[in-house]
Amino acid sequence: AQLVPMTKIQSVSASQGPLMRRYGLYSISIETMGSSHTIPALPDEVAMQLRDTIARFAKIKEVEQ
Repeated sequence: AQLVPMTKIQSVSASQGPLMRRYGLYSISIETMGSSHTIPALPDEVAMQLRDTIARFAKIKEVEQ
Protein backbone atom coordinates (compact mmCIF):
# COMPACT_ATOMS: atom_id res chain seq x y z
CA ALA A 1 0.00 0.00 0.00
CA GLN A 2 1.15 3.50 -0.78
CA LEU A 3 0.21 6.63 1.14
CA VAL A 4 -0.82 9.61 -1.01
CA PRO A 5 -0.98 12.99 0.78
CA MET A 6 -4.38 14.64 0.24
CA THR A 7 -2.68 17.94 -0.66
CA LYS A 8 -0.99 16.28 -3.67
CA ILE A 9 -4.19 14.91 -5.25
CA GLN A 10 -5.23 16.73 -8.42
CA SER A 11 -8.18 14.60 -9.51
CA VAL A 12 -10.21 11.59 -8.51
CA SER A 13 -12.60 9.65 -10.74
CA ALA A 14 -14.70 6.51 -10.79
CA SER A 15 -14.82 4.35 -13.90
CA GLN A 16 -16.00 0.94 -15.01
CA GLY A 17 -15.53 -1.14 -18.12
CA PRO A 18 -18.03 -3.61 -19.54
CA LEU A 19 -16.99 -6.51 -17.30
CA MET A 20 -17.00 -4.44 -14.12
CA ARG A 21 -20.36 -2.91 -15.11
CA ARG A 22 -21.80 -6.42 -15.33
CA TYR A 23 -20.87 -7.02 -11.67
CA GLY A 24 -21.67 -3.50 -10.45
CA LEU A 25 -18.04 -2.66 -9.66
CA TYR A 26 -15.98 0.50 -10.16
CA SER A 27 -12.31 1.46 -10.09
CA ILE A 28 -11.24 4.68 -8.39
CA SER A 29 -8.38 6.56 -10.09
CA ILE A 30 -6.40 9.10 -8.10
CA GLU A 31 -4.10 11.45 -10.01
CA THR A 32 -1.24 13.45 -8.53
CA MET A 33 1.30 15.67 -10.25
CA GLY A 34 3.76 12.81 -10.75
CA SER A 35 1.75 9.61 -10.52
CA SER A 36 -1.51 7.78 -10.87
CA HIS A 37 -3.03 5.30 -8.41
CA THR A 38 -5.98 2.95 -8.88
CA ILE A 39 -8.18 1.17 -6.38
CA PRO A 40 -9.85 -1.60 -8.41
CA ALA A 41 -13.14 -3.49 -8.12
CA LEU A 42 -15.14 -1.62 -5.49
CA PRO A 43 -18.92 -2.03 -5.14
CA ASP A 44 -20.94 0.90 -6.56
CA GLU A 45 -21.94 2.55 -3.28
CA VAL A 46 -18.48 2.15 -1.71
CA ALA A 47 -16.74 3.53 -4.82
CA MET A 48 -18.93 6.64 -5.05
CA GLN A 49 -18.61 7.35 -1.33
CA LEU A 50 -14.83 6.91 -1.44
CA ARG A 51 -14.52 9.13 -4.54
CA ASP A 52 -16.56 11.88 -2.89
CA THR A 53 -14.68 11.60 0.41
CA ILE A 54 -11.26 11.79 -1.25
CA ALA A 55 -12.37 14.76 -3.34
CA ARG A 56 -13.74 16.53 -0.28
CA PHE A 57 -10.56 16.04 1.76
CA ALA A 58 -8.37 16.96 -1.22
CA LYS A 59 -10.65 19.96 -1.90
CA ILE A 60 -11.11 19.14 -5.59
CA LYS A 61 -14.14 18.70 -7.78
CA GLU A 62 -15.36 15.13 -8.20
CA VAL A 63 -15.06 13.74 -11.71
CA GLU A 64 -17.26 10.92 -12.92
CA GLN A 65 -16.54 9.10 -16.16
